[in-house]
Amino acid sequence: MVATAMCFYKWGAKTLLVSAGILVAGFFLYKISAEFFPMLVIAIIIGIFSAFSLKYNKPYQFYLIYATLAVCIVLLANFYLLKFLKGIDLYEQSRMQFMEYLQNSDMPIDKKNELKTTFDAANVLIRTIIPFSYFLNAMLFAAFGFSIVRIFIKIFISKDVKLTKGVEFFKLNDYLIYCLIAGWLGTLLIDAVSYPIIHAICLNTALVFTNLYTVQAIGIIKYFALKKGFSVKIIFAMLAMLVIFFNEMLILLFIILASIGAIDFWADFRKLEDSENANNLW
Repeated sequence: MVATAMCFYKWGAKTLLVSAGILVAGFFLYKISAEFFPMLVIAIIIGIFSAFSLKYNKPYQFYLIYATLAVCIVLLANFYLLKFLKGIDLYEQSRMQFMEYLQNSDMPIDKKNELKTTFDAANVLIRTIIPFSYFLNAMLFAAFGFSIVRIFIKIFISKDVKLTKGVEFFKLNDYLIYCLIAGWLGTLLIDAVSYPIIHAICLNTALVFTNLYTVQAIGIIKYFALKKGFSVKIIFAMLAMLVIFFNEMLILLFIILASIGAIDFWADFRKLEDSENANNLW
């Protein structure tokens, strides 16, 4: 990932040919492995998108959304191709590994049975939201990868490398609020038993856009923190502490953040007047 990013930052599109060669070699080396080949593809994708955004001064919103979508497509393609072409169910493998770990753990038997019952009860829901799970994983991969790439480029290539607009300017196109509304309406109104596929599409759409509006809320918090002169690191450290030590409040926290992000489509808390953002798909 870092090597691809540094090469692209220095030599631009020429790096794509080298990356394509690496992918072809990896394809035959790993023989479409469920683990190694997808991660090779993801590393190259994140490296190229990171370097492209830094080299051509693209906003963080551009990077995060398109890198996340690209990585998510790779993860979903790997999951469903293995399932339908090779009969390998990655979810079922993970479930069996979890059950085996649970069986061999030192937990009390009643606690083991409670966890097994809870997991089995959530089995259908977990399968339904696999696309969203991969989207969330892809976003975390993209965000973490970008941070690493920027550090290496700053150390070894250009000390002045920076984004023109960070997450504090993250603002989705106003029309995308309808995707959020339609997703949650469909989830609530469509019967999951009678129309499982349509219900699954609505639920995953709702969760994806809830996640994006949560990111927008984080951008709003960072924007006002910078404006008021507060330390952004301290604020995000406090959020991290809430997540780690008060995880029972995690759902409530995300609901609040997603609500703030969604309300921003008409409240425009930051009074952003960005024609590029306004005319953009995202």
